[in-house]
Amino acid sequence: MTSDGGSAWSGSGDVASRQEASTLQAGWGRCEFTPVEPVPLAGYTHLRDRMSARVRDPLFARAVVLRQAGGPDVALVVYDLVITTEELYQGLRKELADTGLDVVCSATHTHSASGGFWRPLLGRAFLGRFRPGALERLIEAGAMAVRDALHNIGPVRVSSGTVLIPGLNGNRRDHHGILDEELHVLRLSRDDADAILFSYPGHPVIVAERDHLAVSGDFPGEAAVRIERQFDFAMYLAGALGGVDVRFPHEPVTVEENLEMMAGPIANGAVMLARSNSAETAVDSSMPILSRAMVELRFEKPDSCWSYDDDHRRMDWFLNRIATRLIKPVPRVARVEGIRIGPMAIIGLPADIGIGLSMQIKQAGKERGLARVVTMSQTGGCIGYVHMPQDYAVTPADEGDAITMGRYENAMNFFGHDTGTKILQAAVTVLDRLVGGR
Repeated sequence: MTSDGGSAWSGSGDVASRQEASTLQAGWGRCEFTPVEPVPLAGYTHLRDRMSARVRDPLFARAVVLRQAGGPDVALVVYDLVITTEELYQGLRKELADTGLDVVCSATHTHSASGGFWRPLLGRAFLGRFRPGALERLIEAGAMAVRDALHNIGPVRVSSGTVLIPGLNGNRRDHHGILDEELHVLRLSRDDADAILFSYPGHPVIVAERDHLAVSGDFPGEAAVRIERQFDFAMYLAGALGGVDVRFPHEPVTVEENLEMMAGPIANGAVMLARSNSAETAVDSSMPILSRAMVELRFEKPDSCWSYDDDHRRMDWFLNRIATRLIKPVPRVARVEGIRIGPMAIIGLPADIGIGLSMQIKQAGKERGLARVVTMSQTGGCIGYVHMPQDYAVTPADEGDAITMGRYENAMNFFGHDTGTKILQAAVTVLDRLVGGR
């Protein structure tokens, strides 16, 4: 592993001894929502009717509340779910309206989590039969996690860092294509406890690939548990997911061995970065370091793209029409969310964001003086897979599984191949506002 601890922000600011009104405050909490009876499991269209038979590990809603005088009061909620939906996002906002918090909600994208909470026909195809009680339980769990966080809010010191961990993920659309192997860590420190926010790109499909019927948080949940053996709280922020897979060994291995290969290095890297807490990465939390921005996008009509290049579009016309009818009830609103905490910006995106798009957003953040940018997929809803227009035709013709994944991801773009361009433009606007807010 090679470390990158540089930061555009510096200073170690003894926040505990300086209780200025501007001091950044934070609290964190969690609420378990593990199903106690068989439930539909989400994550695979060809297994949409699969019902859970066992619980490998619990599912949580985790929340971090951030507060600074003169700035926004923000609640970041992350569920152990495959996606979030507009209905879940709005329901959580309504449930927490009395707190005055600006709510951002996201998902880890585990493919072994509860389904049944997305109402449209497309949602039923992916998440199983809609169950109103499932949606209500998720809203309740997220709200309880936030209220738990509010009960323990207090002044914090902030530090962040980045480390490269190679060999854990791969480009499943182009086996010779670009990779993102950065682990980002943000530490919120109080005298009595610490919260660790961490992000590493990869599809959480380890458990589901070996055990389709198990409930699990997959490698994000496993890594969080391991980090929480050293610190009070850990929260995973899903990075780029479009085209990014976890690396599986060729020989058959158990779920536990695969999780160890993925979650072990991530957890160890996060703990190492968090404990380093060097002056290079530390942030003076008495400064106004919290900012918030959001851009809302509206799409005119669904435009599914079942072909991966123009040559194949004609023969896929019928499938395109079917897909368009399926996704017609999906909300045509998407948000690009932004939270800046010192040198780190978290950009929440309502889709499986492609690696090429993610890298452009990260570069835009660095050009604006940010030390690190986390692109957080599955935030505030889901509009499918979103890549940059030029990335839709890069799948090599001689690699069968890459072709399969390329066709699937290209088809699962709800609003057309130019969606990535719109998302990038919105993300750049959000970054400008975040930096301008400092």
